[in-house]
Amino acid sequence: FGGMMVIFTGDLYQFPPVQGTPVYSAVTERTPIDDHNLMKHLGRMVWNTLTDAVCLHEQKRMSIDPEYGEAVERLRHRQCLPEDVDLFNERV
Repeated sequence: FGGMMVIFTGDLYQFPPVQGTPVYSAVTERTPIDDHNLMKHLGRMVWNTLTDAVCLHEQKRMSIDPEYGEAVERLRHRQCLPEDVDLFNERV
């Protein structure tokens, strides 16, 4: 990045974009060449240059509702229990 330090933040367990593809998705040789796919390819190249990561493990936002926080944590890892589904459906 031109000799500048850059910090990226985010949740790698978050759901993928509703439309489009995540920046880390591979672009194949069969992908049509257009401006959008060029940007996806460049995004993938930038993603692949990242070498260091700091992982935060404590969720502060859910501390007031530990039951919900634990259910969301299982959802992030795609390991929901039937009770989690019930809990989420109660909030719809």
